[in-house]
Amino acid sequence: MDSTEIAVLLIEDNQDDALLIQRDLSRAARISYNIIHVDGISKGLERLNSGGIDVVLLDLGLPGNQGLSVLEEVQAQSMAVPVIVLTGHDDDDLAREAIQKGAQDYLVKGQVSGNLLQRAILYAIERKRAAVELKRLNELLEHQATTDPLTGISNRLKFNEMLEAEIQRSSRYALPLSLIMFDIDFFKKVNDSHGHHVGDRVLREIVALVRDNIRVNDLLARWGGEEFMIMATNTTLENARLFAEGLRLLIAQHSFQEVGNVTCSFGVARLIDDSQDQFIQRVDRAMYDAKTRGRNRVEIV
Repeated sequence: MDSTEIAVLLIEDNQDDALLIQRDLSRAARISYNIIHVDGISKGLERLNSGGIDVVLLDLGLPGNQGLSVLEEVQAQSMAVPVIVLTGHDDDDLAREAIQKGAQDYLVKGQVSGNLLQRAILYAIERKRAAVELKRLNELLEHQATTDPLTGISNRLKFNEMLEAEIQRSSRYALPLSLIMFDIDFFKKVNDSHGHHVGDRVLREIVALVRDNIRVNDLLARWGGEEFMIMATNTTLENARLFAEGLRLLIAQHSFQEVGNVTCSFGVARLIDDSQDQFIQRVDRAMYDAKTRGRNRVEIV
């Protein structure tokens, strides 16, 4: 970082304080700074939105702002840029609250040397970068843990989590909830005759067909192998049956490269006064009935 210019956005309405801060940083000249000074929060937010800022030095005493509300405004504008609070008040409680709200440091004007301010800036940037990277890695791990790697849709774990929450919501507000489970007919023959790479392509293509024809609030997940599950929120059993029938026809009439026609068997169940496991068992039984009664059909329970 020594050879890199650091862009500092200084939001400070007091011209004398601003000049003092710029002087102190210039004297701690181990690092080159590009100090952009604005005298109000609106100008600061506008400049922050333009990008290219490495750290914000924020005066809490800006006119028209109440306490830490100005910090919250800056944080909302760009969570990736660290903020160091500057204030004329040596207040431990205020300092603690500022840190809790996301400030990287709390510095009292008149008690800060150039070297101390420089050290605070460097630490703030590194801490924020580490926090952002940790957040990114956690989100990546969460995505990997809840997403089917082949099709890109939710996996069984994620589906179960979402279903549990939706069952509680539906029960609380007396809303209808239905499950649709479907399985690709004779999928083993596809893999045996054409290879698993073709089978994988069929899986992805079916997912694309279904995903393009479900509602935003519905959840499609790969249940396992060639089995899939749809959580149809606020949907009665009859509407879910009609929905499943439409998907069945859509898939049956689609021509798959190297394979031709592929069909699926569908089971449909609505939420009644039973547990999540019982709900899933019933829709699984409905799909099994579709299999045993000739495949390429929809059965309800």
